[in-house]
Amino acid sequence: MNFLKKDTSARKKAHADEIIRIVTDVQNHEQRNQLFRKRGQDAQIWLNSLQAAAELPEISTELRSSIFKIMLKLSKHSDVTPECLNIKNVTREGEHPIGAGGFGDVWKGKVRQTIVCLKVVRNFQQGNESNSQDLLKQFKREAILWKQLESHPNILPFFGMYDWDGAPGKLCLVSPWMEGGNLAHYLNPRPPKMKPVVDHTTLVTLMTSLLVWNTFTTGKLFMVI
Repeated sequence: MNFLKKDTSARKKAHADEIIRIVTDVQNHEQRNQLFRKRGQDAQIWLNSLQAAAELPEISTELRSSIFKIMLKLSKHSDVTPECLNIKNVTREGEHPIGAGGFGDVWKGKVRQTIVCLKVVRNFQQGNESNSQDLLKQFKREAILWKQLESHPNILPFFGMYDWDGAPGKLCLVSPWMEGGNLAHYLNPRPPKMKPVVDHTTLVTLMTSLLVWNTFTTGKLFMVI
């Protein structure tokens, strides 16, 4: 898809060698702490470079995992994400969401001519601004994690983030639109002619046997099938 072309600018490769040196220098805690104190454009440059370094083919799995952890911590403290996660030309369809979760609403939309799913962070009522900010940070964390897993064949691709109607507090995560709905809806009982052919025994076996500990977060399981 042409709107997903990777940024090959020189800026994306900036500081890659220095980043690798800092990440591999485990004993240099002060230099890492200085990095976590960066804000604004300085944090932006580092996060762009960290993402670029993580995508280098010569990076080991262990080093890549360390880079992700640093990215997540820097993003949390600075409230900044890699620029490559941002996309444009997103429009929504309809006047109402087609679904909802605990913290967000799901809309159908388009990126140019491609039908997409928009997971939009839900605004809290006035007086709960701190909760709203925490939720925005969770969405940004999810975006960074999702970006790192986009090459897995059994994980839905991540297209990027978009500020809903240009409002920074209305972030949405953009992914492909799935006509069958989410997994629970897809597996719900339905008329025989409409029911998908699903081997439930194999599905459950896959889901239980391929749970892996998520090295990017703490205390959470991440499923890869």
